[in-house]
Amino acid sequence: MSLFPAGVGYERLARATFENWRELEQETGRDLLTITGSIHAGPADADLFTEARRSVETHDIDHEALTGTEVNERFPGYDIPADHRAVYQPDGGFVDCEQTVIAHVEAAHAEEATIRARERVLDWHETGDGVRVKTDKSRYEADDVVLRRGAIPHSHSGFPESSTRR
Repeated sequence: MSLFPAGVGYERLARATFENWRELEQETGRDLLTITGSIHAGPADADLFTEARRSVETHDIDHEALTGTEVNERFPGYDIPADHRAVYQPDGGFVDCEQTVIAHVEAAHAEEATIRARERVLDWHETGDGVRVKTDKSRYEADDVVLRRGAIPHSHSGFPESSTRR
């Protein structure tokens, strides 16, 4: 599990996220999370190294503290200066973003959700028994809604960072 930075509640969220990726993989039959190990490296006194080390130590995450030379010997693709330090986490990895979007849509469809895409949300508000959404294509009423602004940066979207009504 790759953790950075150390923060209140972040460790619990990271652990749950790994479990949730594996659960979504089982539900959809898609490979989403690839464990490769991760390395956070930098000058010995730099925040990148010290914060990563503090995080894994605070949360009892499996890791090794390595010198730049040790990283280079063990992982030949790296060329880290000898005086740098690194935190290696064997459980670190990455998520295939495109496949996770597909998997989430498939899982939502399996729960009979309706996905609307490529529609600009013009307005939305709660009603007594749900929510009403007006887009540039239509109007919708639903018990629950999750609105995502897509690739538009938050500062340009006119919406809060996350708009959800459940």
